[in-house]
Parts: sequence; C-alpha cells; structure tokens
Amino acid sequence: MMHRFTRLLACLLAPAVLAACGGGGNGGASDKPPVTVVPGDKPPVTVAPGGDWLTIHSAALEIGMAEGQTSAFGMDISLARTPSKPFNLGIVDGGGLIASSEVLAGTARQYSATMRSSSDLQPGTHRSTLELRACEDDPRVCAKPLEGSPWRLPLTINVKPKTDTSGRMSFAPAMAEITMQAGQAASLTVEASTSTVLGEKVHVALIDPAGILATPLAMRTLSDRQFAATLVPAKGLAPGVYISKLEMRACADDAAVCHLPYAGSPWTLALKVTVLPADSVKPLPVLPQLGPWSTYRGNPAHTGYVPASFDPASFALRWQRLLAKEDGWATAPAHDNGLVFQGVVTYRGDRAALVAISEESGTEVWRTSLGLPSPVLTSHLNPPAAANGKVYLTSTSSDEASLWVFEQKTGKLLSRQKMDTQGRYALAPTVLGDTLYAPNGSAGGLSQFRAGGQQPAWSSALPAFADWTPAVDASHAYVYLDGRLYAMDVADGRLAYQVDDPDHLWPSYSGGTPVLSDNQFGFISDSGRLVAFNLARRTHAWTLQGKRVSTPSYAKGVLYLFNNTGNALEAYAPDSGKLLWTAAKLSDPADATWFDQLVVTDNLAFISSELSTLAIDLASGKTVWRYALGGKLSISDRGMLYIVNRSGRVAAIGLQ
Repeated sequence: MMHRFTRLLACLLAPAVLAACGGGGNGGASDKPPVTVVPGDKPPVTVAPGGDWLTIHSAALEIGMAEGQTSAFGMDISLARTPSKPFNLGIVDGGGLIASSEVLAGTARQYSATMRSSSDLQPGTHRSTLELRACEDDPRVCAKPLEGSPWRLPLTINVKPKTDTSGRMSFAPAMAEITMQAGQAASLTVEASTSTVLGEKVHVALIDPAGILATPLAMRTLSDRQFAATLVPAKGLAPGVYISKLEMRACADDAAVCHLPYAGSPWTLALKVTVLPADSVKPLPVLPQLGPWSTYRGNPAHTGYVPASFDPASFALRWQRLLAKEDGWATAPAHDNGLVFQGVVTYRGDRAALVAISEESGTEVWRTSLGLPSPVLTSHLNPPAAANGKVYLTSTSSDEASLWVFEQKTGKLLSRQKMDTQGRYALAPTVLGDTLYAPNGSAGGLSQFRAGGQQPAWSSALPAFADWTPAVDASHAYVYLDGRLYAMDVADGRLAYQVDDPDHLWPSYSGGTPVLSDNQFGFISDSGRLVAFNLARRTHAWTLQGKRVSTPSYAKGVLYLFNNTGNALEAYAPDSGKLLWTAAKLSDPADATWFDQLVVTDNLAFISSELSTLAIDLASGKTVWRYALGGKLSISDRGMLYIVNRSGRVAAIGLQ
C-alpha cells in the first residue's frame, strides 16, 4: 500500500550528507531481524545489527485516539557518525495506520520525526511496524539502502468509538435559550468546559448552520479547559420561535476547515430563540398578599416562603438578560417597588456598582458606581437588601468595609457608614421595619442600624465567622456560630441567651443563618445535619442526621428541605422532626447535579440546581414545570420568579 510522501527538507551538509523526509510505500523492505529495545536510565534506544550508527530515541509507540479523529506523535533520531554518501531519511508504514510523516533536520546528526495517524481507522486496537529508511535514492523505493537500514519500531493505535468522547465537552447553560421582543437587542453568554485539556495548539469555533445568530461568533479562551461565546440574535428576526443546533469545533488546524479535529469534536448545543411581538408585554400588578423580597431568603425570618398559589399552566418567560459587557459577575438580587437590585463587578475586578433593573421590561433603570479603589476585592461585594424606599449593601475586605444606603428610585447614594469586618464574606443585611442588622466588628460581631444607615444603634461582640446574616423577630436577633445559637435583644444588643448544639463538629469558618418558624422554633443546616432549637424554652429540640441536609424553608406549619445530597425533597414536622412526606424522584435527564435552592409557595415548591429549575406540586410531590436555567431563586410581590445563575444571567418568569 503506497502512502503519501512529503519531502519537507533538503540540506547539503559536509562532507556530503543530504537529509530528507518522507513516508509511505513498502519499497526497500529488508529481511533483517526487528529492532531490539534496550532499556536504561535514559530514554529507551533502538538499534539494529550492522546499523549502530543511527539510533531512534523511543520505545514501542502506543497512542490513543477517537473514531474519525487523527492524532500526532513523534520520535527523535541521532547519528553516531556521518555516512560518506548523501542519503535521504523517510518513514514507511506497511500497515496503513499513518496518513502522513515528516522528518526534520535539527543539526547534521540530530533529526525529529512527526507522524499523524489515519482518520479512517475503525474502533479497536491496530498494530503495525514503522520502518525508518536511510537510502541513497527515494525512501519510498529504497533500492540503495545504507548499512543497517531499515530500522523498525512497533506501533499500536487504540481507537475509541465516537460515543466514548461525546461527553468530553459540557455547556453552561445546557441549552442556549434567548427570548426577546421584536426590534430589541438580546444576548446570551455560553461557557464550554472540557473534562481534559484538548491539546497544546487548539483552535475552537462555534458554528450556526441556520443563520439565526449574528456573525461572527467569536470564542474566547478562558483557560486550557474553558471557552466562552456571546450569542446575539441576528437583526430583523420576525416574531416566532427559531430552533437550531450550534456546532462547537475543536481542531488542530483552522476551525473553519477542521481537517484535524480533536477527539469528540464537533459537539452540539441546542439553540432556541423566541421573538415576541413588540406589544406582547403586559403590566405587572402587585399581589396584595405579597411583600417585597427584601433580604436573604425573602424576609427577616429567612423562611423562603411566599404566601400565594400559582398555576404552572400560566408560567411564561417575560424577559431575560445578561450583565453588561464590562461586568464579570453579579450578586443575588433583592427586589422592591418594581425594581430588581444587584451588585455587579467587572471581569478584571477593579470596579463595582449597584444596578437597578425594571421588573416590567428587564431594562437597566440606573447604575451607580461604588467608587471603590482599584483593585476592589470583588469577592467581598455582598448581596443587597431593599426596604423603606432604600437599597442597603455592604462591601467587605481587609482594606475597605462599608454599609452603603441608596435611594431606590434614582440610585443616589444617601449614606456610607464605615464598618469593620476583617474582609469576611457576608449575606445580605436583614431589614425589619425601620431597623437594619448586619455583621460588623473586627473580631466578629453584629450591629443594628436605623433605616438611614448612620452610626450603629448598638453593636454586640460575637465569634468571628463569615457567610451569615441574622434572623430577626420582634424581640431577638439570632445567629448560629461555632456550634452555638446566640440570641441578642433587639432593644440594646445584649446577649439574651445562648443554646449549645450538642453534636456540633467544627467544619469551617462559615457561620449559620437561622430559619424561624411561627411557633417559636429556629433551624440551622450545619455539617450536613439539620438542627432544631426551641426558642420559647431556649433549648436544643432535635437533630436530623441526614445526608447533606440543606437550609430549609418553612411554610404554614411544615418544614421543607433537601436531603440525600440534594436528590430528595422532604417535608418535616417542625416541632418533632417527624418525616411527613418525600417528593417524587427529582431525577432530571438534563441535569445530573443536585438541587440546593428552595422557595415554597402555598401550593408549589420551586427548586433549583446549577442547570435547571423545577416546580414541585406540594399535594402530589410530582414535578409540574421545568425551566432550563438554574441558580438563586426569588419571587417578587408582582408574581415574578427570578433565576440568577453564577454567570449573572437573569431569567424573569411570570407566574400570574
């Protein structure tokens, strides 16, 4: 079988040595014994009887690849002496496993050979013997071989079926969905991640065969395993639904041509673009029984409960948006008076701002820079709270710690109060009436502020832990730190009482935020357990030793939580810890991750993972609705469900 022969280099060297490269053919075959592999401390060396003037620095070659792909591999060649006659070097494969080869001269006595496997090989194991020929004539013929030629090297190629590499690339979100009004602009950023590094020289591209998106579709390299692209619908799309499959290519050559794809390439990503009529947006009436989603998990008791019933048949995406191009990520939101508030930071982390978004349209109403010095420690821009016509935000770092108060309508900065938190993360401040509570203190602590956000009304010393905000009722502010529930009197901040957790195991420097029930119980998720405290008796009540138990939600005398590492939604009696029911299996073929976000209404539980959001009917325990985006959940007093993923994408689902 004759293979392609490529002459890449010819050098006339003293006294008269001609080095060339090639591949293919069975001409010049020799009946000499096969090469022997000699092991040692140095790389294995191959030699042949009578030809010890040339050595190949390689052991037997064994490579892996995927069906339909090609793979490059090589070896180094050294000459112990210079032959007296001009000669040509070439590689010949009699088994048909290589598509091309090349031999390059580094010096007069050092060469490197590169080969590329054939893309026609079927799944399985293929074996052949490569011949390195040194000939006075063409190595494909080699009628005049030099002494010792050819040198032989075993080659094994293991080919995996295409199906084995189809999961090498994953996308976030798992499906590219964009909803927009006719004539308006919209975009979606998609991240692609590989389970292994593709290669040293990889070229990636995203192809839209249907022409639904504006071109070009530029891919950004985030790391050797992560890539991103911003999808923008083409201008002039008429109202309707447009469906296609995007093709992501990873290639060793130009991705537009992609003659040399990497294993598994191309991968497909489902695309759906929904264009709504320009007049499709309807006003959002306020639901009188609901209040604003003012703080972490909605309210000062952090119950994650919304007192309303919703019909899944009425659910519809109203709008979705991404961060501005200069933004890198956003905090969890708060919403009040028809606005959604989020803190945002840039990709480079050198600027921070507070942004207000219209619930009606998803458009940005205002943006106020925090004016923090560059660079900002962006991981310490904490989520906002909203109440009393104001937005409250804390920024915490080793150099800069403040409580910010803004006007909701305009974004005007009303006050900025210096704080001291040792740069620890914090959840959103807790607002109850005209008082505000936030972690504050160089060695740990809690402060109460008036609604204006000026000097603290009081401060209470507490252990120094991060990632918490207090739960507050009419008499006490509660926080769980280092295995102990603390209750501070809201009148003066003095410690009213504390209750020990008898089974606490110190897991980290993260604190706990209690969930309060209306029957004087408090609940904490700690170290994979759920711990219940009787606040009226000031005692430990019971502990659920589950498997990664989540922070619960409390609604109408029932405690809801995730168990079994987020794969089971369960309901418990809050006073006794008795299991009341377990929802139907939460398996989702589009999402293999666990669920960890939970908001409960009168008839539904909304649950979310990184990739999807489900609605579970509380009467039947069955899934009645699904949306292909996961993240932080909240519900506004206008009946809007908000899903905010870790990249800052926001989807607003109308529940009315």
